[in-house]
Amino acid sequence: MTLADLHALCERVQRPDPLRMHAYYFGFTPTGEELIDRILSAVASAGKAYHHTEDWTEAIDPYEDVFRGQTCAEWIQYAANDAAVVIRWLPALIEVAEAAQRRKNADKAHHRWRERAAAAAALDDALARLDEAGR
Repeated sequence: MTLADLHALCERVQRPDPLRMHAYYFGFTPTGEELIDRILSAVASAGKAYHHTEDWTEAIDPYEDVFRGQTCAEWIQYAANDAAVVIRWLPALIEVAEAAQRRKNADKAHHRWRERAAAAAALDDALARLDEAGR
């Protein structure tokens, strides 16, 4: 999976509407983390669709547009797989973000150095002209 694929995955799972978190006899409280909430919602939706887990492998249309798969078990599995991909990529994403910040900081430092060097050169020129004028 590429970074572009990961970005597409994150775009796909973000949604403005709250996910279903209640089944018939149980419910979950959203965590606030979309990928985790998708797993909880898939389980809640499966519990709402069928009273018995043995039926979770029967074909059914998804309750939520973020679910992939043709069965409740697939909704849960794909939601977990998507979360696992993000977790696996997390160290690389953090490294990329930190590298970008280091580059930004280095660019700022280089810019400040160039400004100081230009100011020092201008001061040297002015002092040299004053020195020549005073002779």
